[in-house]
Amino acid sequence: MPKLQIKELFKKAFKTYKLNWKFLTLITLIAWLVRFIPGYLRNLFDNPWIFYPISIINWLIGIAITLGLTKTILSLIDNQEKNLKNLYLYTLPLFVPFFLSSFFYSLITIGGIILLIVPGIIWAIKYQFFGYLIIDQNLKPKQAIKQSGLITQNYKLQLFFLMLILGLINFLGALFSLIGLIFTIPMSLLVMAYTYRQLSPAKSPTTPAT
Repeated sequence: MPKLQIKELFKKAFKTYKLNWKFLTLITLIAWLVRFIPGYLRNLFDNPWIFYPISIINWLIGIAITLGLTKTILSLIDNQEKNLKNLYLYTLPLFVPFFLSSFFYSLITIGGIILLIVPGIIWAIKYQFFGYLIIDQNLKPKQAIKQSGLITQNYKLQLFFLMLILGLINFLGALFSLIGLIFTIPMSLLVMAYTYRQLSPAKSPTTPAT
């Protein structure tokens, strides 16, 4: 069975983080701020006619932020130019396919959870790289989900342990009054981007951008 070089993935991620920590901290704070404002406004109102529309808007913003962060991190490890426009402007044409893929992915995962939880975990791991494939290879939603299943075919158990490690790291980061998450979240994103690159090396990562 092929193996993920988990130790090497963390080494690459930490090296890239050290070279770009200011930029990574900035995009993390921007993402938090953008997510915080709708959530704050939603909690101000008890009126369901206001609460639910803002909740939907917040959900859509969350999808857009995930898309923007994925694009930004992937560009960073591929030694492309660091650009804050990747967080929103350059990703706008990808929003609809990314949204549809997220919807299909959620249905698959929820369906698996209903089927005694374990299938949901397996399918969540199997299809998790749909966003990278839309950004990286411009695939359509169903193609991206299918391709994610193919590239993770022999790595599900290793990816499961990797997710546990990242979950523990972010949990420890949250213990430090959330300040630690400013480090652990970008590190997690970098690790997952390098993991995708190991599974789908269509573009081999070069020396991280300074």
